[in-house]
Amino acid sequence: EVSRYCCVDVGWDITHDGTILCSGTSKLCWGGPIRYIEYSISDSCSFKLKLKRPSTEPDVITGAVVVAIATGDEDEELGVFQPSGQHKLPPGWYIDSTSTKNRLVLSTNTNPVKDTTGLEFVIGIIGMQKKTQKFVVSVIGEMGHILAVDTIDFRCDIFKACDKVSVSSLADKKCCYKMTLENVHDPSSEITSFRILVPVDGVIIRDINVEGGGWTTTWVSPREAILGTSPGLPPGSSVTATICFDVHPTVSSFTMFWQTARDLFYICSGKEELACQITGIGETAAPAEYALYQNYPNPFNPATSIVYTVPRTGRVVIEVRNLMGERVETLVDQTVEAGTYNVVFDGARRSSGVYLLVMKAGSFTATRRMILLK
Repeated sequence: EVSRYCCVDVGWDITHDGTILCSGTSKLCWGGPIRYIEYSISDSCSFKLKLKRPSTEPDVITGAVVVAIATGDEDEELGVFQPSGQHKLPPGWYIDSTSTKNRLVLSTNTNPVKDTTGLEFVIGIIGMQKKTQKFVVSVIGEMGHILAVDTIDFRCDIFKACDKVSVSSLADKKCCYKMTLENVHDPSSEITSFRILVPVDGVIIRDINVEGGGWTTTWVSPREAILGTSPGLPPGSSVTATICFDVHPTVSSFTMFWQTARDLFYICSGKEELACQITGIGETAAPAEYALYQNYPNPFNPATSIVYTVPRTGRVVIEVRNLMGERVETLVDQTVEAGTYNVVFDGARRSSGVYLLVMKAGSFTATRRMILLK
């Protein structure tokens, strides 16, 4: 009966070709989620989670896992949790190192939930592409078993463009833009961070520079960066940043998403349509500098295209290496004239995994990470 709290001991084993490698038992428990979990949703893109122990049950609560359910949409790369964020946790609780952008693990060694009063947690969401997202909350007991599971439907309108933003291209720098963000909120909504994301295959963020200093940049991935400052950006003030991108020649335009937040809690966001294209392959204009662009597509199966530029005639070496630095394949090793070139890496005979793409030309060296996903 799912209406009653229940526990069962489940035996399990792991085998290979019929041979048992190891075995054991696990205690699985379930019951009405209302026994252990209560939650409410605020307007600042965060939800309040209360964990409490029913008076009729012996188990104390020593942990919880909050997981975002992905729908498979490509735009969901905006993510959910900021692993290094400052969620509001009760004393003695911490974010476990196994947490990821889409999975938040809460643990304690000193302050378990022992009574019906419970403890409150505020889980901040720094960004979602969808207005509705599902989260699964699992409550963990003292012996590591699951006491209860519940699903939260979380709604948050992230495209509430309540900050003033202007973006303009820089004529003297290829694929670079000047972004000015103005905080137009009331005094309670100072901005302590803003986030830049380009969820587009073939585009990565090359560099970010903020005028005036006082801002730090945290790289979540080559396509996502979070800029933070303390104290925050007061209402009415502005900040200007120069953002440069590496753009694959096959991509002529892309979307850049931005979000502002106070501490971890979302304030507002928007998106900008940007256009940029490097010198095309086969054109006679000589590139201004050496460049190794991110392979496209990435991840790939089995082949991917790699574009590189050479400003003057010289020897160029491009190799594919494994994560140990060992050479897997040499794609280019010859003298080439100035221009923009394309080379294809075929991974049909290679195993899935992460590979390093290394280019050397004179004193120039560049490395890209490629993912072969079969």
